[in-house]
Amino acid sequence: MMKEPVEEPPIKEASSAAEELATVRTEFVSRVSTEILTQLLEALVTAHVFNDLEKRRIIEGNPVTADRARCTIDIVINKGKKASRIMISHLSTKDPCLWSELCSSSDQQHLLKCKRGNNLFL
Repeated sequence: MMKEPVEEPPIKEASSAAEELATVRTEFVSRVSTEILTQLLEALVTAHVFNDLEKRRIIEGNPVTADRARCTIDIVINKGKKASRIMISHLSTKDPCLWSELCSSSDQQHLLKCKRGNNLFL
């Protein structure tokens, strides 16, 4: 009697870019530099994810870089998929090394998604 081959379950991908950001949130907060965060905030204003007032509130209300990073990623996640896709795109362009580190520090499922490229959610 022949046994049927056992298929492994497919890897479940994050259903949205917001979930992708949530996966890397802790590492992003601890690893992002002040310079990259500043550039990212400017890019998010240019892309109309944030307005100038939101950016100013993030900067003035959070003097510590980690707090700014936490506030930034939380607001973007709350704004949804499109805002999250934009942040992922800008982050992976502005600091590909950081993006690679975020991908490799996460679980194996996340690592596989990151290896597929930065356009995963575009």
